[in-house]
Amino acid sequence: GCIPNDFYNISEFNSIKVLDLRYNQLHGTISNNIINLQDSLVELHLHCNKLSGNNLMEWLPRLKRLIKIDIRSNSLSGTLIKNDLLLIHSSLSQLDVFYISSNIIEFKCNLLNKKQKHEYVKSLLCGCCSISI
Repeated sequence: GCIPNDFYNISEFNSIKVLDLRYNQLHGTISNNIINLQDSLVELHLHCNKLSGNNLMEWLPRLKRLIKIDIRSNSLSGTLIKNDLLLIHSSLSQLDVFYISSNIIEFKCNLLNKKQKHEYVKSLLCGCCSISI
């Protein structure tokens, strides 16, 4: 089924630290209402569902406390450019793990400038994505 929009508005969830809904055959988009969890959420596990949509940059940078996000193996789509990764890096300063592989995400980034040091996350898993440099 879908994650209802008002799911993220339930007052009991305001202090949730880990949201683990992996392997549930969820479909539909990840609602922008997920930002209602921005004060507490540190881990988000939505991998191996059937989630779709291209609104990742609308909600992800606002979840500032995230340490781990695993949204791999869905049908999320869109294009991420270098500025998107810089925004994620500056907004989610504690992010260690960002798993986004096996989606329909296209990366258009030139991160190979040897004069600059890039430390986005400790682990960025983006296999089975379209990457252009």
